[in-house]
Parts: sequence; C-alpha cells; structure tokens
Amino acid sequence: MEKILVSGENGYIGRSFQKTISKYDENYSIDFISVRNNEWEEKDFGDYDVFLHLAGKAHVSRNKKLESEYYKINTDLTTRLAKKAKKDGVKHFIFMSSIIVYGSTHEKINSHTKPNPNNFYGNSKLLAEKNIIFLADDGFLVTVLRPPMIYGYKSKGNFEKLKKLAFKSPIFFQIHNSRSVLYIENLNEFIKWIIDQKKEGIFLPSDESPVSTSEIYQTLRRIKGKRTFLLPIPKLIVKILLLQTMFQKIFGDLYYEINDHNIHRINLKFDLKNAIKEIITIESREYKI
Repeated sequence: MEKILVSGENGYIGRSFQKTISKYDENYSIDFISVRNNEWEEKDFGDYDVFLHLAGKAHVSRNKKLESEYYKINTDLTTRLAKKAKKDGVKHFIFMSSIIVYGSTHEKINSHTKPNPNNFYGNSKLLAEKNIIFLADDGFLVTVLRPPMIYGYKSKGNFEKLKKLAFKSPIFFQIHNSRSVLYIENLNEFIKWIIDQKKEGIFLPSDESPVSTSEIYQTLRRIKGKRTFLLPIPKLIVKILLLQTMFQKIFGDLYYEINDHNIHRINLKFDLKNAIKEIITIESREYKI
C-alpha cells in the first residue's frame, strides 16, 4: 500500500485527487496535513511513502508588499517540508510548481526551454524547485510538476470566470491564440502514474493539445446548446491589446509543444469537449439535488 501525505487540507487539487484515488482498490491511503502554522514540525512523516506538496501561495500579484510572503510560503516552507520528509524517511517528494516559472517571454515551451520568471510568484516556485532537487538521491525521489491552467468542477481562477461569462453572453472575441490547459481529472491520473511508477525529475503535464480561449468559450456554450457569435479583431488591434496584462493573461500564447517527446503524457481520459461535458453534468446534477 502507498501511504500518501498531502499538504493543503482544504485545497482544490488535494481533495479532488483524494476522490479520484478512492475509485481504485485499497492500494492507497491518503492523509492531509495543515502547514498554515508550525505544528507540522511535530508530526512524524516517517509513516508515509509519498509527500504530495500542494499547499502554496498561488496567482500572480504585483503588490510588492506581498513579495516576502510568496518566498516565505512557496520557497522556504517547501524547502523545510522536503528536508523534514527526507530526514523522517519519506521515499518520494512531489512538488506542485507551475508553468509560470517560464514567465511571459516564452510563448511556446518545450523541455529545452529555460525558466525565466518575471514575477515573484514564478521566481519563488523556481527557487523552491532548485532547493528540493538538490536534496534528491537514491533513497529520496523528488518530482516537480509544472502544470498550466488547471480547470474542472468548482475550480478557481480564469476558467470559472470564463464559464460564467459564456453562460451569459453569446458574443465573444475570435482570437487564434494557443494555451495549454490541464483538466483536473487528467492531473489526478498523472499524479497517480508518477506515484505508481516512482518517477522523478521535472514534468510538464497538460491536456493533449493547446486550445484557444475562443474555443473554450464556444465549447462551453455549445454543450449547453447555445450558439456563439465570434467577433473577429484585426491582428494589429490584437497586438496592441496584448500589451495589457489582463488581455495577455486571457488571450496571449502560453503552451507546451505537443511534439516534444520529453513532455510526458499518459493516456489522458478527457479532451476539452469531454472535460467540459463532465463539468456541466456534475453541476447540473448538483443543482437538481
């Protein structure tokens, strides 16, 4: 049996992973631990085979007052947890980093692209990666995951905002951008595969193909049986708009190169259409209840 300790007891990914792994046989057990204070230092991690570190300070902020908090949580806490895990005898440490470590200067990313964070969120994640990879040896496997935008039922962030808008407005922009995304169930299966195969190193998981923001919007509406009217925008206007941070976050390019054999994928269960179908089905079922 694989005994897994997960940081972030109320986190979206952790609770979703728990639901997915519970569908399998009794080969896995999961416990959660809070790392909001220092009480975790008194806990013995030695009873666990895997430490899945999901807790962290997410989302990009330009508020300089928060900079030290990003490094305290994303860098220092991660390093301390990894050191304790190794000292206590945990065999495998898995860290949830982010595509954000590549910054916004790279639009197309492959396994040879060098990280180049341009904010303290990305830099705090990258520094944590370096610190914990340094700890790896034959008895302590370290795995770093750099997912793109994660979407799913009750996910937070830009996908949820886009979904709410899609259900209200039939009009949207037609912009041919490319963004890698990752459905939460695909991520859960990927983490399970990492644990089962005892994989170490840096991984760039994503859904099978990059998608455009307009495609996501249109798919959301189509599955609800709604038509969408996409308004084309001249390329020059798009270039000007992309200079704005918010527009860049929604319509800019940021994707993993799908023909790179080093970007690991397993048999992903859901493509965009099937993922959105499942999200809407779950929401409909809950609403009826």
